[in-house]
Amino acid sequence: NHLLAEKASFLQESNVSKTAVFLASPNPMFGGDEILTGGDQLFTSEVWYPALVRFFNLLEPITGVTVEVAGHYKSAFPAVAPCFGNRSVLYGKTRKMVRRSEYVITITSTAISYAVLYKKPVIFIYSNQLKDHQNPMQDICGMAAMLGTEPINIDAPPIDIDGLLKVDQDRYSAYERAVLTSDLTRRPNVQII
Repeated sequence: NHLLAEKASFLQESNVSKTAVFLASPNPMFGGDEILTGGDQLFTSEVWYPALVRFFNLLEPITGVTVEVAGHYKSAFPAVAPCFGNRSVLYGKTRKMVRRSEYVITITSTAISYAVLYKKPVIFIYSNQLKDHQNPMQDICGMAAMLGTEPINIDAPPIDIDGLLKVDQDRYSAYERAVLTSDLTRRPNVQII
């Protein structure tokens, strides 16, 4: 019933402008899990956010979308955030934002599961500040590889953005089976119960 309601509400949406959604992390402005583990902050607000805004400004006219930001629950960005180039930041609406988006942008996030379920292309990003740090780059490259894409450096974006906006159906299906499914035997629910 939930899935049917989702489909019905999606079909009822009209006059919605084309959007892309950035799955924001709390970093670097608010700090993330590294605070709990005693790790270092790997990138700075002074460098990251201007580079991110430049990247969004590049993407929007090329792809015909407006980038919106799905705020992370460990952050407190204002509804219109100067650090994101005065773009809208919404909280608690990530699933809906991804569903109606043309594509998703992220460093890494468990919310890419929504992109997989709704068959949305995902652009994984990093920056010059992050590229020399092994752990985050392994996470970024690993997640991108799982979905059949390559991460891009926002400080040196590729010329062919359209090439990034593809969904590898086989990889998305494999991700669903590996990450979003608890029973790989394909038994009907009645047998599992």
